[in-house]
Order: sequence, then C-alpha cells, then structure tokens
Amino acid sequence: MAFGMWRILASLLAVVLPAPSALAQAYGPPPSSWTAYWDVPAFADHPYKGPDKARGVLFWSHGVSGKLPQYDSPPPDLIRDFARAGWDVVKIQRNNTHENGWSASGPRHVADLVARIEKAHGDGYRRIVAAGQSYGGAISLEAASATDRLFAVIAMAPGHGSDAGGPSAGASSARIADTRQARLATAIRAVRTPRVVMMMADGDEFMGFNNPTPVLRAALTTLSGSFVFLDASMPVRGHGAAYTPQFRRWYGNCLAAFLDPDRHPVPGETRCSPPDTVPRFFLDALPAPPKPAPGGRVGLWSGSLDSTSTSIDYGREICVAIPESGQGRLRALLAFGAGPERKAAMTQFWRDFEPEGDGFAHRGNQSYRIALRHRRDDGMELEITSANGRNVWTASLTRGC
Repeated sequence: MAFGMWRILASLLAVVLPAPSALAQAYGPPPSSWTAYWDVPAFADHPYKGPDKARGVLFWSHGVSGKLPQYDSPPPDLIRDFARAGWDVVKIQRNNTHENGWSASGPRHVADLVARIEKAHGDGYRRIVAAGQSYGGAISLEAASATDRLFAVIAMAPGHGSDAGGPSAGASSARIADTRQARLATAIRAVRTPRVVMMMADGDEFMGFNNPTPVLRAALTTLSGSFVFLDASMPVRGHGAAYTPQFRRWYGNCLAAFLDPDRHPVPGETRCSPPDTVPRFFLDALPAPPKPAPGGRVGLWSGSLDSTSTSIDYGREICVAIPESGQGRLRALLAFGAGPERKAAMTQFWRDFEPEGDGFAHRGNQSYRIALRHRRDDGMELEITSANGRNVWTASLTRGC
C-alpha cells in the first residue's frame, strides 16, 4: 500500500500549509539500479548515537505504490519522537524497480529487515523496534513473527499490497482488500513481540468495503503480550491518519508511555482514548480569544473553502483569528480543520498581511497569495491563490469558530 495516497491528499493545500518538520529530510535515489536496499538516518537533525548511547534502534519501512518511487516518503512526526527521545531511527530504503508484488518481493523485504534486526542485536542495541506505514507496516508485522529480538512492532495502516485501493480502484480491486484483512490477521497471530501497536483508521482507502476492526482485534487478542489498537473508532480517518498532526497530538503521549522501556504494560489491550471533545480547529497558538469589535476585523472568523477547480474542491473548514487590527499591518492566525471526511491535517500558523486595495494580502515568498477583505455586512472574504493562478480557494467567513 502506498504512502503516495496520503502525499497526494496532503499536497492539495501545499501552497498554503507549511511543510511538517518530517518532510524537511531529503532522501536520495538508490546508489545504483542494482541496489535493492540501502538505509539512511530517518532524520538529518538526529544522527545515530550508536548502541552504547542510544535507548534503542527503530527500523522504519515505507509503503509501496507499484513501480513508483516511495523511498522519498518520510516517516510521520510521531516516529521523530523516538529520535527526540534518544533512539536511533533508521529508514530502510527500497528500490522501486525491485517491487514485484508481495508473493515475489515481500519475503525478500522481510528477510532483509530480519537480517538488520539480528545485526543490530549483535552490535549491542538493547531494544529494537520494527515500524512501518502501509506496505512497510506489513513488512514489520511479518518480521515480528520471524524473530524474537524485537522490543516492539508498530504497524500503521498495514497491508500486503497497493492494488486494493486508491483513486482508480473500482469494486473489483477494492474487494481485494477482503483477502488483505485475512492475511493481516494471520500475520498478527504469529507475532512474537511483547509490545504491538497497530493503527487501522476508518475510511482507509485500501481496506475496501468492510470494516477490518473486528477481524484485526480478534487476532490481536490471541497474543500473549501487550497491544494498542487504534481502530475505526478514532476521530481521525484515512490511510494517512498517522501522518496528521491531530493523530500525534491525541495519541502520541499514550503511545510513548506504552512503548517506554521503563514501563511494563499489562498483557492484553492498553487503550489510548481520544479527547473528550474533538475540536474543529487547533487554536492553542492564540494566547487568548480576541474580543470582537462590532463592524471591525478583530475577532474569530470561520467558513468552508471552495475552489474554482472542480478537481480540487475541499469543503474544508478554516478559522481566521485576528487579535488586533490597525491601519498598517494585520496579523492573523489561520487554522485549518480536518475536512468533511476528517482525513486532512489540522494545522495552524500565523501570517502577516499588508494593506492591498480595500483589504489585506499576504504573499508567501511569491508561491501563493492570501487575501482578506471585510464586507459591509460584518463578514469577511478569504481568497487563496496559487502562484500560477490555476488554483483559487475562497471562503465566506462569518463571526465565530
């Protein structure tokens, strides 16, 4: 399964959203066409410490999308937390030209990962984690049944192939997902790792028509160790759920505690609960809610994004917070919601606006333009335009978020 699906969805608002820190890492192509596997530090700002100083080592495996490159896909920021906590995080790169379906390539991928795990153990790493997204999650699960050297396995939206969903998947290809669920259940029951983290969100584009939660939960309950299962009940949806800021914010602390080597979770399920109230927006970058001035710009404003392009129509909610306003610059906090399907990344950022015509505008290094105009009926108009002018998003804003 592909990280590419998430990357397509995330890129739709790339003209206005700042890149997550995890996307700053550049991953180069294979050294040669004959190279099937190579590895790089997952995060350039977190070099390896070595087995004597690191808390452990985590091997990250990326997804697959047919013959398209996926080695440039970063781990989610949740995995960066391991590096921040003192782990060595190794990103295993796979040459896309060597991908030939699970039956032909999957066992080789698993064997390569198991060999790395055994070597890390021999080098002296005290704790070893296998983790991955999508196809990489399936590789990690399968490796966890082939060795008992692992401290934990993390499988985010795991699956044994990329042909079960995506934008072009029809009814027949989506039905392939039914066999994917059974194969995942078999892999789970064979896991020999004491701690297992699995995420399979609702609305996963690669899981076909059926909710896999019951099948996967039944398999997880057969394990003798401890597990966390973030299932279809989560308030964040989609194949790329683990890549959203809200996933890390809502579940990161619970997962960190579950995977803390100094703690010992009880056998069976450890539950990580969502927030009691799921927010529409993240507004914690705002020190205090601005006091609205009738007829003025100060206050909270919200609406839904529309687009001039029929192929890019979000219906995504946006909140604009304006703490103060003068004749000169205007500073505003823009917060984006999770979208109608709750699959988009919730994010917030400040922008400075200069006077322009009867409103204000911000130009993002000439790559995009955001314009705000106050209407006479005490409303606001928002317009976001890409640099080439091909994509235009608009929203009619009313008071309140």
